Amino acid sequence: MRIAAFIAVLFIAGAAKAHETYFITASTVLSYSVTAVTAPHPGVGSQTRRVRLVCTSDCFVAISHAFTTLATSSPTYLPLDKPEVFRIEPGNTILVIKDTADGDLHISELSK
Repeated sequence: MRIAAFIAVLFIAGAAKAHETYFITASTVLSYSVTAVTAPHPGVGSQTRRVRLVCTSDCFVAISHAFTTLATSSPTYLPLDKPEVFRIEPGNTILVIKDTADGDLHISELSK
């Protein structure tokens, strides 16, 4: 009886919930260097709703509508070698600015 109660508590608490998995459908590299802001990534595929970003040096990234500058968006800190998955919509661009060192932003488009 105790085992059944324990299993019920696990399901109620959400411990049995699986993580979402994705396929990588496309990938590209956006370099950032001595210039303050790089040119934006031109966008993602029309069916892409998530992107995985990982950088080779600390940087700030922003995902925004086309023709938006980093100055008018809210950049998010992305630490070195810590992949993050972000939600994105068709037509959005990815902007990047370096923190202290030059590097590359690896962008992987994800699909279920």
